[in-house]
Amino acid sequence: MATIAERKEPTDEDIKAGYGFVGLIGDQVPEIRDILNKAVKEKWTPDRFVMSVASSNWWRNTSPGQRDWVVKWATDPAAANAEAERGANLLQAELSAMGVGALGENYRTNLRNAWAEAIALGFNENETARRQWLFTKFFNQNAAPEDQLTWGGQHARLVRDAFQMAHDYGYQSSDLTGEVLRWVNGNMAAGGTADIGGWQSSMINYAASKFAPYAADIRGGKTVAEVARPITDRVADLLEMNPEALDLNDPIMKKALTEWGAENRAYSLNEIENFARQDSRWKTTDNAMESSIKLLNEIGSTFGFLGGSR
Repeated sequence: MATIAERKEPTDEDIKAGYGFVGLIGDQVPEIRDILNKAVKEKWTPDRFVMSVASSNWWRNTSPGQRDWVVKWATDPAAANAEAERGANLLQAELSAMGVGALGENYRTNLRNAWAEAIALGFNENETARRQWLFTKFFNQNAAPEDQLTWGGQHARLVRDAFQMAHDYGYQSSDLTGEVLRWVNGNMAAGGTADIGGWQSSMINYAASKFAPYAADIRGGKTVAEVARPITDRVADLLEMNPEALDLNDPIMKKALTEWGAENRAYSLNEIENFARQDSRWKTTDNAMESSIKLLNEIGSTFGFLGGSR
């Protein structure tokens, strides 16, 4: 490497090209920003810049990895560029996995700068912190809900699973889409993971409270959909309906799942069948007609009206 005396005086462009990355640190560390501004103004050589940074409070309180990165950018730009490319590839893969697609026209530059910023912030070797930071940095959480619902990766899986879980646990809300997106975005901003556990816990608590007669089953691992299935099938069969047409807001289903029977217990299936037979829809079914005919036959047999009796 040439000595300081042998080097030509750098131009402003040379200095900015050599120290451009440090501007990212300067955004976070005023002390480094002041050194950078002075270096550009006075046209320092890289050696002088590094020496000045090395005497700063930031240097003394910064990890060796971050310090080495600053030195590398100042003294060996080619190696720093190669590392920035490797870091950009890693970030792109992580962002893609989380659900971020195109990052704009200058996405490679954005990613290279992001890797440098990750090092400056100490996130390059901390995956959890890095993913949290990446989500906050690149996801547009103010995007319209219809746009957020088209994101892919882990974000899309969380959104899909949250909606499915809300359905399975009978969760109702006037702003379900908004609630799902707020929870998903908050979950990913907290660590960038596809962990549905927190949402499931809230669904279980909701369901155990609303469908209190079956709280033990719900807290024991069953969804409301699983608890309701035998009831739905039997009521649908009696009313001659498609089971899918019987949702949890149906009066019979609501009564069976949310109200208590005698002795502070859930209604039995026989009791629920009786509710169905008292419903106005029962009167128009073949089941009702067959039941009426059977009853009439039984009455007729009892009183001698059938079988030729007089």
